[in-house]
Formats: sequence, structure tokens, C-alpha cells
Amino acid sequence: MEAKVVATVLIVLFLTLGGEAAAKICHDHSQTFKGMCFHTSNCIACCTNEGYTGGYCKPFTYRCMCTKDCGGDSPPDDPPPAMPTSPAATTTVA
Repeated sequence: MEAKVVATVLIVLFLTLGGEAAAKICHDHSQTFKGMCFHTSNCIACCTNEGYTGGYCKPFTYRCMCTKDCGGDSPPDDPPPAMPTSPAATTTVA
């Protein structure tokens, strides 16, 4: 009986943890931010102008770091092709 409980708990644990997919985030130094970075909002503004999706002030070094999604397990950007709504849309009359 105890073995069944342990097995059930392990199966539930694997199912809940295995379903998560995290996107890989790349970090690069901003090319346009000048000076020491104290306010993340200023850093984000520079990074978005450089084509990144975000940015932050790196602790201790006070450098502006830009961020973007660079792959990983995220879904593709292109939507799947549209399916016909009715069978008549796929048939041709000769």
C-alpha cells in the first residue's frame, strides 16, 4: 500500500514538472547607454531602441544589460495554416 502511494506521488510530480518549458533569454551590453546605470527604465528605453525586448541595470557593475528571447522551447512565431471552414470550400465543380 505504501509503495503505491509513493509511486502515485512520483508520477504526479513528474507530470507537473515535465510540462513546463522555459524560453532562453539572451543578455547583451547596451551599445547606446552611456554612463552608470541606476534606473532600469532608462536602460529599457535604450535597449528597445536597439531592437531588444527589455533591459535592466546589472548590480555591482552598474551596466545596462539588454535582453531578448533567443530560442528555447517557446512556440514558433508563425501561426499554423488556416483550415477550411466547410467541406464545400475544398471541393471543385467541373
